[in-house]
Amino acid sequence: MIPSVHDSDLVLGIVCRIRQRIAEGVWAKGSQLPNRIELATLFQTSSSTVQAAIRILNADGSVITRKRAGTCVATSAPEYGRFALVMSDHGPDPLPGSGLFHDKLLQLATQVPTLHVGWRLEPWRADDPALLTLVRSGGLEGILYIGSPQKIPPVAGTGIPLACYHYEGAPWYGDVNIIARKQDFIATCTQVLLRQKKQRIGVIDGDLYSLTSAEKPQLGDPAREIAGIVHDSGGTCNPAWVQCVDVGRPVAAYQAVLLLLGNPHDRPDALILTDDHLLPGVRQAAHDLGLKIPRQLAICTLGFEARDVRGDGCKRVGFDLERMVLESLEQLAQLRQGKAGHRELSCRYRDLTP
Repeated sequence: MIPSVHDSDLVLGIVCRIRQRIAEGVWAKGSQLPNRIELATLFQTSSSTVQAAIRILNADGSVITRKRAGTCVATSAPEYGRFALVMSDHGPDPLPGSGLFHDKLLQLATQVPTLHVGWRLEPWRADDPALLTLVRSGGLEGILYIGSPQKIPPVAGTGIPLACYHYEGAPWYGDVNIIARKQDFIATCTQVLLRQKKQRIGVIDGDLYSLTSAEKPQLGDPAREIAGIVHDSGGTCNPAWVQCVDVGRPVAAYQAVLLLLGNPHDRPDALILTDDHLLPGVRQAAHDLGLKIPRQLAICTLGFEARDVRGDGCKRVGFDLERMVLESLEQLAQLRQGKAGHRELSCRYRDLTP
């Protein structure tokens, strides 16, 4: 029995944690796993959740369960197949530092065979003809796509399962939608800044420009909606303090900072950046305006693990990217086997400050 969409996120989290321990040698090949009650205690979950996770691990060959003998780690590594990572804005070889999110994804792609023995996640360009050939030959289990809907890979619609990462409010356009709820990110950042005694909060958003003109009306007035999220979270935000800029134009970050911080009598004392691409330009612009970071201007931006907090004065809020990727690939593998329909995964944001 495959877990429902409602509980699959929790079950797959346990699957990933068991696989990681196997990959790290905590449970060696051929060794006996703890029983389900012990695993439930270890992972602080229910025995039924552990049982569902063990079913998935049995199905893909990671473990073997026999009556009255318990569950053992498989002695040979199963072959699960290949997955493609397609990033429309950067391709498989972006410049280092082009974006924290994209850099982390590329780094994580190299670690997937360790985190999940037998899986491969390979970077591809969306328009690479070889990708279509690979799909038609049946040599690919699925695609993890990072980018805007209008740049979706040409192979979409050929029957290959597709997982798409996008912000809530954009149309559903994949078999697995990984939803990044902007309001959750902004609300978490607001709480982080409030703990720094920063009440007046501006927001620089770098995502809405990736939407088509037909999609933007569905989001209403982004500036007022974003300001409302800050207000609902306890902060103060004038809609004029919300700037939506094109992350592909570095000068846009400077223009946004000028608009937000040009009037010393009516400006925020903290900024939330919804895209890590904006950080270098915003920090340079703030420096040019004579603002000191973080004493005068607090900045809260995107991160994915505690090591992203680099002592540069910026607070970082993010989610577990490793888990997101592994759960997405797990869903794609199940869909490739013809199991159940569309899925949704949600990113859970948290303060990464140690």
